[in-house]
Amino acid sequence: MIKKKLIAAILLILSSLVIIFFNFSEEKGIIKALVSSLSFSESFENNNPLSTKHFEMLNIIEKKAYINVFNKIKNHPEYIRIPELTNKEFNNVFFAVKNDNPDILCFSDSCNMITFLGSTFLQMDYSYDISECDTMMTELASITDTIVSDIPSGDEVDKELYIHDYIVKNCEYSESPNSSNAYGCLIEKKAVCSGYSRAAMILLKKAGIESTVISGTGITAENEKISHMWNIVWLNNEPYHLDVTWDDPVSQSEGFISHLFFNLTDKNISTDHIDHSFNVQATDSTYNYFVINELLFYKFDKITAGVIADKICDNINNGKNYLEFKFSDNKSYSAAVNGIINSDSLADELYIIINQLSENVSDMIDISHVSFSKDDKRHYIRIMFDKI
Repeated sequence: MIKKKLIAAILLILSSLVIIFFNFSEEKGIIKALVSSLSFSESFENNNPLSTKHFEMLNIIEKKAYINVFNKIKNHPEYIRIPELTNKEFNNVFFAVKNDNPDILCFSDSCNMITFLGSTFLQMDYSYDISECDTMMTELASITDTIVSDIPSGDEVDKELYIHDYIVKNCEYSESPNSSNAYGCLIEKKAVCSGYSRAAMILLKKAGIESTVISGTGITAENEKISHMWNIVWLNNEPYHLDVTWDDPVSQSEGFISHLFFNLTDKNISTDHIDHSFNVQATDSTYNYFVINELLFYKFDKITAGVIADKICDNINNGKNYLEFKFSDNKSYSAAVNGIINSDSLADELYIIINQLSENVSDMIDISHVSFSKDDKRHYIRIMFDKI
């Protein structure tokens, strides 16, 4: 009787070992991750993240998970062991690694967290196989190096402006398999907001300008709320909002580059960018495009019209057939709209502009064909003349 019980016990143990072995074979990727991560890395090993802005916002456990994901992600493991996280912490880590490192192209937009034998793992989902990813990352590094090397000498805001204008001129807003990453923006020249902002971040970083990507909600002209992504840029230690995507409208005129979203404060951006995930308290307007180019006006009269005419002449003589400018408040803006756009008499301020152009640049543009664009929320006006 005892012998039979012993045999039964042995058979039960053997059957358990078979089941365990079978499960281990089935989850060999997890076992490999478990064995390779008996202890968690406490620091970045072979290189550093492109940015640590999102990393710095994590708690201690989240940072440890971030470090272990970053140290292993480029080798495309199926599973990466991490400390135990809540679902919220898991999301924080995944998006922090992805948003700090737009130069790592293998990320998909999703990832799973699983537990096995009391340990926690990220089950990775890659957009490309490792060979394809390495090739694309090499191409991306090459084109970004070339773009940055072509930046004219100047201060940080000049470099930022060059990068902003380069992306607007060379990328089309369009959805494609790679449109959400920097490769789509800079190599294939088609991207959506995430591709624009990730490309801008890489170029800014290589130009020596600190920046990050930020996600939130955009409010369209039709008052529709959409998921959106843009950049925060630090100049002279002050943060500014930069939205390259919305400066590249789908229906833009040929050759026109908007700067309506170039270096805005929290207050300025909040008109149509809300619920963003990165609280930086951007309050400085020193490097706003309209401020640095003296295109922000505080009143509208004949003197202001003359200044606008001078600036249009300067732009045309420098190859731009348009001028964009803003007003500080609704009263001065409304006066400008009535004096320029709604003008129906040559005795008003529009005549000052047209007359000055006819004397200075009439051989370069057709002053009989003028178009206007305006943004009532932002007190913004654009004047554009046809090129001859």
